[in-house]
Amino acid sequence: MAKKQEGGRGEYNLTFPHKGLNLDTAPNNQKEGTYRFALNTVIESREEDIGFLSLANEEGNTAFSTFEKSNLIIGSINLGADEIFYVTLPSSPRESGGRILEMFTVDKVGVTTNYYKEANTLNFSSANKLDIVFRLRRGCERVLYITDGLNPPYAINIDRIEDHLQLSGGRYVFSPTKCKLLKSTGNIISFEDISIENNGSLLPGSYNIGVSLLDSDKNSTEVINVSDTINIYNDSLFNNFENICGSTTEETSFFNFKETTKSIKVILGNLDSSYKYYRLYLIQATSSKGRVSKVSFTDVIPIEQTSFELTGNNTPYETTEEEIKAVKLFITSAQHIEHLENRLILGNVKGPDRPICDYQILASKISSEAVFKTVVLNDIQEENNQKRPTLHNEAVGYMPGEIYAFGISYVFPDGYETPVYHIPGKNPTDTVSNMSSDNA
Repeated sequence: MAKKQEGGRGEYNLTFPHKGLNLDTAPNNQKEGTYRFALNTVIESREEDIGFLSLANEEGNTAFSTFEKSNLIIGSINLGADEIFYVTLPSSPRESGGRILEMFTVDKVGVTTNYYKEANTLNFSSANKLDIVFRLRRGCERVLYITDGLNPPYAINIDRIEDHLQLSGGRYVFSPTKCKLLKSTGNIISFEDISIENNGSLLPGSYNIGVSLLDSDKNSTEVINVSDTINIYNDSLFNNFENICGSTTEETSFFNFKETTKSIKVILGNLDSSYKYYRLYLIQATSSKGRVSKVSFTDVIPIEQTSFELTGNNTPYETTEEEIKAVKLFITSAQHIEHLENRLILGNVKGPDRPICDYQILASKISSEAVFKTVVLNDIQEENNQKRPTLHNEAVGYMPGEIYAFGISYVFPDGYETPVYHIPGKNPTDTVSNMSSDNA
């Protein structure tokens, strides 16, 4: 049923929608009475005919912003309040002396606010359109999550754009590392020194220390490194060797140890300065069963502060052993990104394309040799002494005649870590023994 009228604001058409919008079939199989597109349309005419599609009843689209032909829009998103964010590249690499990336907003009255106009260090391409998700954080900070199927997913706070820039050639340009959504680092943080102090209240037992990095928004990397075991007991480290005994939290009729007065001081090295904070994890096994009984972590610590003392009272937040062991999925690119129920969802993701089987060839070229050292067994001040709390962090000893397996993993500058590769032992023809006649 159709109707044609003239008058008012001009000629318009009314069509009765038998079945409504239908996009489930190909255009050549479109069902009668259905339609595939209805722009500026309402189901009521100016004469109040209800149940009809008025095809020219609403105001048409108006121009929001215009661009030069030399600029190619590779991504945009509505920020609300009649403001649109645009990302553009020159349509030709020769224009503007190279690929100049521009990021700016345009509001409904045509006012442009520029956020960035510099080198395209984020490696965007005109052949890969950007998929962008917008989120308002803390009620005032506008954060854009960007992916293109070519580069790692990025997160850029346009109200704190300086957090994502680095100085290069006298100009501030985007740092891909600072823009990454999934934080990682190629730096392997080292424990330069671990010492036992008397400023805490640690329970007797064994401990390990973990460390992770955080950016300015306190987004954390995985736990990058974990120390070897540290033993804590009640007796003073300055007692005579024979008077130092172990401790346990187990209570019996003949012993009942309380918490100690000890603390663990760590000094870190090789911290990644592109991060603003780090966090320490206290992994404790104090149940006398040899298993991890509790995992807790500190508040954020400024990256400039390379030493910290764990007292047992300054790790107020609890987590799980699984969180310490977890290795984040390494994603090199994602085609799509969505924000759903306060979660970011990545689609069509890809991992690193590296010939990981070839790295065994390098591992096979590594050789191992035994190193012999004499240790004074009844002097706790002697490094590697069996009663020293930091024994396992100073050296690792092996029993004569036993067989031990060694492996190596490779860490790349982008933070990707390979599986562990086997380091072969000695050649079967090498029968030379360094053991003494009494098997010492």
